[in-house]
Amino acid sequence: MVQSLQAKESIGATNGDGFGLGWYGKREEPGLYREVRPAWSDENLKHLCRHIRLPLFFAHVRAGTGTPTTRPNCHPFIHSNWMFMHNGQVGDWSLIRRRVEALIPDEFYTSRIGTTDSEAVFLAILGAGADAYPIAATVRTLTTLTELVSTSGTTEPLRFTAALSDGRDLYAFRYAYGGSANTLYYRCGRRHHGAMAEQHTSVCRHRQFPNP
Repeated sequence: MVQSLQAKESIGATNGDGFGLGWYGKREEPGLYREVRPAWSDENLKHLCRHIRLPLFFAHVRAGTGTPTTRPNCHPFIHSNWMFMHNGQVGDWSLIRRRVEALIPDEFYTSRIGTTDSEAVFLAILGAGADAYPIAATVRTLTTLTELVSTSGTTEPLRFTAALSDGRDLYAFRYAYGGSANTLYYRCGRRHHGAMAEQHTSVCRHRQFPNP
């Protein structure tokens, strides 16, 4: 909630265009709670946070970059056992949206229920082979996105600070083209790991450990 009102390293201090929580429990598919209201105005969020005690969860506050504020456009996004959230933008989305969506194979396009660049990139990464090689799939997708943005005639940057998980491993990425990359912080402990983003290519991977 503090991050939604007082983000110290983002372009805007307020992230009030919805929020979401995702977590891995006893099921292979992650749980998901998303809302279009600002995080600070949702009374259910406080109750959920008091009770969710799991080794791997995602939390995201959204500042929209042009797409509508709807529940399907709030992060995180899920497909099967995969979960993803993103901080940044993909150039001028209106110029390259159709070409980016063309990167999504039919088997993953059924999960395309929103209109954001973030969800499209997530499904493109899965389509590029994330099940077998998640880091390589992400790098291949970013290479293609860089080419699309650089040839689209826009001055808007590609910023990709993101987290990806299959419920066992946690991957965090930081990349930018045409501008500075949003920040990425991570913390490692004996049993738990975490990553946080507010605004170069880097990637970190951590194995998820069970509850103590």
